[in-house]
Amino acid sequence: MVYSVPKESKKLLHTAILDNSKIKVPQDIKNLASKVKFVGVDEPAYPVSLRFAESISTLKALEGLTLVDLIQKKYHTEVEQITINTDLAQGFLAPPPSVITFIEQDENGDEKIINSSDRKAYKEFYNAHFKDMDLYNVGSLYNYSSKSIYKTKDNRYYHTHGSLNPRIMQTALNIPTEENVKPNMSFEESWPIYQEAVEKFDAEELDKLANDVHKQAGTICYTREEFKQTEQYKANQHVGLTETHFINDGTPAHWWAKEDRGSVQRPLAGLKVLDITRIIAAPVITRTLAEYGASVMRVTSPNLPDLSALHAGMNAGKWTCELDFHKEQDLEKLQALIEEADVVVEGYRPFHLSKYGLGKENLLAMAKKRGRGIIYVRENCYGWNGPWAERIGWQQISDACCGISYLFGQSLGLDEPVTPVLPNSDFCTGAAGATAVIQALIDRSTKSGSYVIDAALNYYNTWLGDCIGTYEEDVWKKLWESKGKPVPRYYHNMVVMFPRFMALTKQFSPWLWQPDLFEERGILGTTAKLRSYKSVVHFSGETKPGFSIPARGNGADAPYWPEDLTVEKVV
Repeated sequence: MVYSVPKESKKLLHTAILDNSKIKVPQDIKNLASKVKFVGVDEPAYPVSLRFAESISTLKALEGLTLVDLIQKKYHTEVEQITINTDLAQGFLAPPPSVITFIEQDENGDEKIINSSDRKAYKEFYNAHFKDMDLYNVGSLYNYSSKSIYKTKDNRYYHTHGSLNPRIMQTALNIPTEENVKPNMSFEESWPIYQEAVEKFDAEELDKLANDVHKQAGTICYTREEFKQTEQYKANQHVGLTETHFINDGTPAHWWAKEDRGSVQRPLAGLKVLDITRIIAAPVITRTLAEYGASVMRVTSPNLPDLSALHAGMNAGKWTCELDFHKEQDLEKLQALIEEADVVVEGYRPFHLSKYGLGKENLLAMAKKRGRGIIYVRENCYGWNGPWAERIGWQQISDACCGISYLFGQSLGLDEPVTPVLPNSDFCTGAAGATAVIQALIDRSTKSGSYVIDAALNYYNTWLGDCIGTYEEDVWKKLWESKGKPVPRYYHNMVVMFPRFMALTKQFSPWLWQPDLFEERGILGTTAKLRSYKSVVHFSGETKPGFSIPARGNGADAPYWPEDLTVEKVV
């Protein structure tokens, strides 16, 4: 029998989500399940043994179902069908620089296509339109080698992560910073330097050095069985995809402050979402809400590094402003933004914003005082309970911690963890978080109060391992052989693997690159366009997902909510 991603996604929507007691899907949404239709090519696009395609497709189906429930309850309008294109769902998981192209006109009026295959032209275009916040050159192969798996002295594996400032991890490992090594080092020259440093430590010793001493991201690479023996897993094992806490603060039931701005076409229009996030997972939450009509203001610091290469994708549909939390006047502007916000999404170091008076308890107290509830989303790596709740972490760290990397390595016939190529847990955590926000909006419309939503990469990855898993051996063998038989190793990081695996999709999965899967979007301040994947979820009837304002870099807008929530730029 031919394996089919759409057919398996349909099954998993029920077994992994709707019938999953940990996820607690409301009966009203379960009753809508027959409206979902999965379409797409049967064959998975990526040579990855984990069922990423099916995972994101089912999560997007839940997202669509939840939005339809909101449409029916708020606008009293039936939606007959929700279509999930599993090809688009797989495209959704790709790192933005590998799939976004830019289109501008040359002096003769002809279209000029700029993509990442021409690195020089791509970088020149990008830096002209998106503010460069890579303050520590994290994209160099030497610096990015701080984000890899290495073997330790006791023959275990450890995933280091230099975050957005690799110098701290380099100092911790006692290796030279970039300015003290040969310029433009290759990956083959770089990773042995890190490996030599890491193998001087036992895994437990290195874990304490990274997390406790230097407060950097890093984890021992566990198998799934080993991870389930940790206190961290046990403290969070009751959680499904996210965990929502109802706060009975006496505020009245309502949809949102500007709920009259919404429509069936743009169901979340009028919803003010404050985005205090970084990188991918939490920004995907807010980007998804923008896709359905919400007004999103992203706040970043002018002093902190950010991964600017993501902004063409992650800043889609958002205003962006810069505020320095160390300045009292900027804090006052941020508090004013919070005062008007219906939803606040935060994705910085766990509990970091509390020191500025912007933590969970502060926001809940503000909501109670203003007499209007708030939905507060916090996203981290390890989960919000247990001894590692305050640790920082990223997608690769969660994959290594939860045993996902080991699953991928073992499927390749290796007794070692291998990072599974795509930022899958980032994008899927974001999708799950957005769905939780939509559900909280529905609940608040009748139950009143405020809602705290806990999202974590480990929550998603635990569900992935338990409920979605890997392809059966015969399916995986056929898939792997048909995609060029790639065998990445433990020391290959994502920057090394991205171009290789995306090239394989162009060669062996051409349907992922069909022009009709893409759309053009605007870029602030230029007639040039960007071309990226369309929305994964399609609704029959009037509802049209999409971005109403053009993409932009950080700090492009003034830090306040405009009266007209349709303006392209806040000045």
